Amino acid sequence: QIESCAPLDPNPYTFEPPNNVFPVAPWTTGGDGVWTIDDTNAQEGTYSIKSPDLDGSEGTAVSNATLAICDDFAGGVLMF
Repeated sequence: QIESCAPLDPNPYTFEPPNNVFPVAPWTTGGDGVWTIDDTNAQEGTYSIKSPDLDGSEGTAVSNATLAICDDFAGGVLMF
């Protein structure tokens, strides 16, 4: 069971300062490296999340960021 999920209408989750903390619920991360908040390549607004640089990793390196969506999300386009 998901303890925290994203109500998407409207989406109250942003990556804006002053907190600069990622991940926070309903986001989680896993795998190799550390995800960060970035202000150089946002789709909309000023900030986005940035995946870790896995170049030079020995073997296979994988990292993911997951957004938990509430059960009442009926489907459709999800952009972030």
